[in-house]
Parts: sequence; C-alpha cells; structure tokens
Amino acid sequence: MKLLGLLAAATMTGLAFAPANASAGYILTIENPTTSTYTVDVHDQSRVHGATLSAGKSVTWTLAGQTPRVTVSTAGCTASATPSIKTYVTLAIKPGCRIETKAAGVSGF
Repeated sequence: MKLLGLLAAATMTGLAFAPANASAGYILTIENPTTSTYTVDVHDQSRVHGATLSAGKSVTWTLAGQTPRVTVSTAGCTASATPSIKTYVTLAIKPGCRIETKAAGVSGF
C-alpha cells in the first residue's frame, strides 16, 4: 500500500517513471507541399533513412542524432541542411529544393 501511495503522489506531482536507458529520440518530419516528387536522405549517425516524397505527402522519423544531415533532390536540383533538433523539427520542401524550418521545439514538458 505504501508503494501505491508513493506512485500516486509521484504521479500527482508530475514525475514520470521510465527505464534509465530510455531515450525519447529526436523527431524529424519532412513535408512536401510542392507539386514535385523529391528524394529525401537523412544521415543519422551511422544510418541513412531514405524516402521518395510525392507531392503533398510527408514522412516522419525518430532519429538517434540531434543534428542529422538532410538531403533533398529532384530533377535539376539538390539541397542539404543540418537542422539542430531539440525534441522535434518539421521541415518543408519549397520549389527549387529549398529546405525551410516550419516548426521546431521541445515537446513533452
């Protein structure tokens, strides 16, 4: 009963219980509001995530690294960016392979 009371009190004060090695990761979302299809590569530490992003679609990854290298390309253009992710960042691809930050911040607090 004492343990149950302790857990209830901790929950009421906003404490969270999670394994010591749990990692929230970094959330990267890339949106494609353009009418073109882009190839997207995200270099996350020793892993490369790839996707083909059609017009009007988006893709989301949970990454291990805080500063992934993002490359987008389509016929006639290529661009790269290295966003710094606090908890999450949303990038938008603009015409001509421009990469813009749409939203960024810290979630869960």
